[in-house]
Amino acid sequence: MENQLIQLVDSDRVLAKKLKKHDYDFVFIDPPPSFGKVNRIALMASAGVLIPTQLSPYPIRALKFVLSQVEVVSQFR
Repeated sequence: MENQLIQLVDSDRVLAKKLKKHDYDFVFIDPPPSFGKVNRIALMASAGVLIPTQLSPYPIRALKFVLSQVEVVSQFR
């Protein structure tokens, strides 16, 4: 789907627009563990982020990267 999403106009907001049409209390989005277009779309539609992780060096470094990406995306929301 990522290749198709890249070609859409305003693709970062496509999920947020679709979710506004429904009256959900909560929606859990579980994107793949890589940081690509799908993850950005999920972050643009999200009001909060839950990041399960392990307490070891590599996952902690990855967590720092994810949090920095959350901050970047939140500036565009």
